[in-house]
Amino acid sequence: MKKNKKHTAIRIIVSVLVLVIIFAATIILLPGDEFISANSLLRNVGRVFGSGPSVSESFEFEASMGNVFSQINGMLVVGSPSGAACYDGEGNTIVSTDHIMSSPAISSGTKKAAVWDIGGTKLKIIESTGGVRDMTAQGALISVSLNKNDWMAVASEETGYKGLVTVFDKSLSPKFKWYSGEGYLIDAAISPDSKSMTAVTLTEQGSRIVTFGFDSETERGSYIAENRLVFDIEYLADNKICALSETGMTILNSELKPEAEYRYEGEYLKDYSLDGDGFALLVLGKHKAGETGRLITVSADGRELGSIDVDGELLSISAAGKYLVAVYSDKTVVYTPTFKIYGELADTTGIKNAVMCRNGKAIIISGYGAAVFEP
Repeated sequence: MKKNKKHTAIRIIVSVLVLVIIFAATIILLPGDEFISANSLLRNVGRVFGSGPSVSESFEFEASMGNVFSQINGMLVVGSPSGAACYDGEGNTIVSTDHIMSSPAISSGTKKAAVWDIGGTKLKIIESTGGVRDMTAQGALISVSLNKNDWMAVASEETGYKGLVTVFDKSLSPKFKWYSGEGYLIDAAISPDSKSMTAVTLTEQGSRIVTFGFDSETERGSYIAENRLVFDIEYLADNKICALSETGMTILNSELKPEAEYRYEGEYLKDYSLDGDGFALLVLGKHKAGETGRLITVSADGRELGSIDVDGELLSISAAGKYLVAVYSDKTVVYTPTFKIYGELADTTGIKNAVMCRNGKAIIISGYGAAVFEP
């Protein structure tokens, strides 16, 4: 009896040591990435003990050529010309609502998503808990963005001005308004700490970017991108604002002082995602049309983190948290920002799209259904 207890104790000690070694090795094998999350650790432990990537049972949604996709809290959000819906990882319908749209778009935070019609005035705010709220903008919608705290910036047309940005807190109460008189409004974004807003407008000199704190109507800073059209801005990190144009990306600080520049150097921007934590994902090619050239990640300080050539057809990209997913014609791959393969699915014929989730899972999407891929 004592002998059995001793062997049991030894097995427990060995098991603990193995886990410690796996934990240490996992951290060592993640160069350039931040401290490993609990989810990532459990998945790496699972790989050691024989469990590999998994794909959930697929579930269906209403098929439409105009469908757009995003995610909140790991749940799929679908916007279509006839409405919006949200599904959990098992395919249960969390939200389903009618909403006629000619050009649907989705903007997501952490637990809320705005489904809206480009050029329309109506928004549907969908919550991961199942709540839905209808909102109406004062003029035609130009852009909508949410930060991680689910604060929302709504850019719209406004009579007598060249645009209006309305900022709402996470309870959807209006907190700040800015009327653009100098340039036509293009886009707006809210800082990660929900204390300031940055907007870009188009002027005769080029793109003018301005930033405001919510405690004052006085500009904190401004920046002119001469002879360039900045069509998207996003906070890649605290006090790191990415201004994206067709020729490159500029990194600005909280006062809109330029800190870094990344130029495409003769290549064309074919697609991108600014939803990763601390990095931008770019798709560049030597030609405007035809097959893609390469995938690139750029850090919040303007450094190239990684680059891989793309052989064949690239169907979709998405970034969230510390991961990104790429859908090719013959496979789907989840990468870290340095393009270390985190998980791969071979023979994913029929998969046309994918949405990356912050927890390292990816939602893979066909024309009429979806499934959760867990690397």
